[in-house]
Amino acid sequence: MKKLMSVTAVLAALLTLSIVSGCPGGEGEGEGEGEGEGEGEGEGEGEDEDREAAVEAFRTFFSRCIVGGALLGEFSTRAEPAFNAAIRDDVDSYFDGVISRQFDNPEIQFNAAAAPACIAALENAACADADDPALKAVCDAVFIGTVALGDSCATSAGCVAGASCFELDAELCGVCTVKAPLAGDCSAADCVDDLVCEDDICVVDSFAPAAPTVDGDACTDADLPCDDGFECVADTCRTITIVRLGEACNDTTLYCVDKSTRNVCAADAEGGGSTCTARPVLGGTCAPLPVCDSTTSICEAGVCVDGGDAGDTCGGPLDCKAGISCNNGTCVGLFANISPEPDPVCAE
Repeated sequence: MKKLMSVTAVLAALLTLSIVSGCPGGEGEGEGEGEGEGEGEGEGEGEDEDREAAVEAFRTFFSRCIVGGALLGEFSTRAEPAFNAAIRDDVDSYFDGVISRQFDNPEIQFNAAAAPACIAALENAACADADDPALKAVCDAVFIGTVALGDSCATSAGCVAGASCFELDAELCGVCTVKAPLAGDCSAADCVDDLVCEDDICVVDSFAPAAPTVDGDACTDADLPCDDGFECVADTCRTITIVRLGEACNDTTLYCVDKSTRNVCAADAEGGGSTCTARPVLGGTCAPLPVCDSTTSICEAGVCVDGGDAGDTCGGPLDCKAGISCNNGTCVGLFANISPEPDPVCAE
């Protein structure tokens, strides 16, 4: 199979080609320069507007449903609003890259005519509809793959309709191949959506997701965990309640809101219980418990000080602010090391 060539190399080649073909000199240098200069100008502007509107619709949907729920889980999103806010810009930036990668892939054409339907669908979709085949179909129509059947491909989205990039891996190009239907042979093709390949035959996925947890279900911490929003207590799933500042809390079913950033479930001085308590802020004392409001400060020598920003040195996770992790002695954004690269393009 052919090796992959990066989009950067392809764009560089196209840029070079455009410069060479546009060089001044020679017969007819200005010929036709004004001819048709405005032709299609409004049409192009309209397509650009549709493209920007579609990009914004995807971006908003990702921010609302991924950053606002799926990334942390519905319960954790409610229980840790300060942490969710701290990572929002970082995650938004990451998914902006994912979206741009799709729109900028030279193997994919943008279908402006299909954009309004997709935009409307995304605006009205619930987050639970993210895997809805109808939503997928209406928004897939925005992207038209141009790689023909039998040609080398770097992404399935780049293939013509009804095909996928078969046997694509990290280093080698795949081949655009028609997807196999139910009961079809999948030894040399991918199955159509929602089917799986078993013994080289496309079949309905037999995996059935577990029923949602309800309070009182049996559980074990390792083999039979509870769903998000429940805690396994004495082999029984119990609902976790989010408690506010000043309210009683514990390590199982009474969760102190923003416990990972702004607050702490602190043992009462009298003993016998714990209370959801605000962490010290910038300038406050952070001893004996070495935690500060990590949205604004970190604890150094018993005092909450400004620090722990991206790029600062660190010796552990408590040395970085909320939404930032300590990686090899440096505070970095959670997505700093997994920013999406442009899709590769197959070299001939």
